[in-house]
Amino acid sequence: MKIEFTTRDIAMLAVFIALLQLAGLIWLIRELIYVVLGVHAVLWGLLLTTAAHVVGKRYTILAIGIINTIIGVFIAPAFGGPLAALCYLTPAVVLETVLYFSAVYGADPKVDAVGCALYGFVERITLYGVLIFIYGYYLPDWLVWPAILICTGLFPVGSYLGYRLGKKVKVVVESV
Repeated sequence: MKIEFTTRDIAMLAVFIALLQLAGLIWLIRELIYVVLGVHAVLWGLLLTTAAHVVGKRYTILAIGIINTIIGVFIAPAFGGPLAALCYLTPAVVLETVLYFSAVYGADPKVDAVGCALYGFVERITLYGVLIFIYGYYLPDWLVWPAILICTGLFPVGSYLGYRLGKKVKVVVESV
């Protein structure tokens, strides 16, 4: 298995990773936002789908997931502990698997939406599983289950928006 990212592809990955880190800065109020608005889920779905569409190469999401996990380990005290960073890697593996078996990587809005719904579900299950079962946090059911459902439902909304944005961004990037 050979992964062939060009310098341009790596630069695009860096841009999307930076955007995802900015989206993650809302951690302090993120849990409430998940339950009330789901803004974070839409934003991440948008950015992940846009990245997959613009870069258009297999293992794009996996590379983003690995790098976000590494970054998450270093900022772990702000977000639950080092193992909570797995909430970036496990859903990235799931989304990468879904996109890997699609006809064209990141270019089918239905496949992208299904992959992002699974991403949202696995992300929340992983995060809450680590926080509750490994670190012993108490998180009330009225917070956990709505956050899982909202995240699962709104990641595909972001994916749809990301697909539309990705088509436009890809045209711009390819014209440069």
